[in-house]
Amino acid sequence: MSRISVNIKTMVSKETSTVPEKQEETKDSEESLLNVALRLSSNGLRLGSLLRTWTEVSRINYMSSQPLDVITSSAHVEGDNIRRRTIGIPMNVYSIHSFVPKELRNKSEEDLFAEQFPVNVTPLMNEDQLWGCFYIVPEIYADMYSPTIRIRKIEDVPELTGGILSRDMVTACLSYLKRTPILGDFVYIKLDLSSKHLINIDVLQHYKYIVYLDISSNLLTELSVLKYLLYLQYLSVAFNRLNTVLEYDTPQWFLTEVHYKFNSVKKIRDISMFWSITILDLSHNNIKNISGLGNLRYLRRLDLSFNHIQRLENLNHLRLLWLDVSYNNISSFEISATTGLWTLLYLEYLNLNENNLTSMKIFSGCTRLRELHARNNRLSMLLELAVYMRQMRRLIVIDLRANPVCSIPGYKEVVINTFPLLLSLDAQELDPIEQERLDRGSKVKCRSMGARGCFGYVATD
Repeated sequence: MSRISVNIKTMVSKETSTVPEKQEETKDSEESLLNVALRLSSNGLRLGSLLRTWTEVSRINYMSSQPLDVITSSAHVEGDNIRRRTIGIPMNVYSIHSFVPKELRNKSEEDLFAEQFPVNVTPLMNEDQLWGCFYIVPEIYADMYSPTIRIRKIEDVPELTGGILSRDMVTACLSYLKRTPILGDFVYIKLDLSSKHLINIDVLQHYKYIVYLDISSNLLTELSVLKYLLYLQYLSVAFNRLNTVLEYDTPQWFLTEVHYKFNSVKKIRDISMFWSITILDLSHNNIKNISGLGNLRYLRRLDLSFNHIQRLENLNHLRLLWLDVSYNNISSFEISATTGLWTLLYLEYLNLNENNLTSMKIFSGCTRLRELHARNNRLSMLLELAVYMRQMRRLIVIDLRANPVCSIPGYKEVVINTFPLLLSLDAQELDPIEQERLDRGSKVKCRSMGARGCFGYVATD
């Protein structure tokens, strides 16, 4: 914007230099400004055209790498074409004040053209310059919360050739109107390009204000162009052909939700630079080892289901609330004084269905767990359930179906006695009356066995 003010001031100075000195002294600043606009119009380049053209470019979020004077110079070659692709104000009815913000309209000519727009626009906004439109729940980005009229109908866009994304297609798929930081300009921050058979999306480097980007169900193999989208918060690249996670080295400080399911990722590279991620979906890939996630201190939800992971490791001390590693081949895990699931102090949901676990020691120390799914493993010792899982007093849902331990006599009584808040066992809701009866029966049995109760419990009233 500062470049616009400089260019306008330069043109005004050139035009006013041709006016006789005597005439300049007799006319006030407002009449002089009007004469400048009229003379620019008579010479074929209108001041309104310059600003209107930039308005039109800004409307579709396209940030050209060319200087503004190069863009506007094409008006001499194209004639009136560039003027007519504007916001629709007739050329003969607009005035200079139509393009001046309300807070600047009462300023003098000198102050108006000397107005400098903020120069502290940095690639990453600080705490005082946030968007104010970042939402934790992606559903809030639905078009119903920001009704807009599409710039262009997708039916009018020419068919893509060679899977190369065009500006016309981007223009038709933009939605959700929001103001930018600092300057407060309206821009579209949501772009949905799903199912477009895309191979090349390099044109996105010009759309730096995108916050919500969905490019799922395409044919993409690399995403290096995303390093230009500095304000990106939501990213979905599911159902593509990617083999690396976030392969670019310029992280977005606002990126919070990333979906990579149904790709060809074999290894998770170190993505500690993307420290702001809170939701990461890497399900349905070919990952064999868990790595590269150790420094994601804000990660709350991690989905690694349907991979080829054999060992549960390298998740120590994360602040996860939700973890899904089901449908893998996990048969071992790390556990020590500083490693193991017990270090996930905030974990409330854990899904280990369809793996090869043989020991319940993995659950030792998981005191805050509320929901545990470990269906179809090889857990077989009822004693381990009573010993290693007795500290999980907050558990309300547990599913151990298709494990050998379920066929041991007394399995249900031990589970109910171990978890006093349990509401669902093996995908069936518990009857409170039956639960109370089994609990009392277990306590009576423990008294009859002496000071040391069942499975190491001390009998209590």
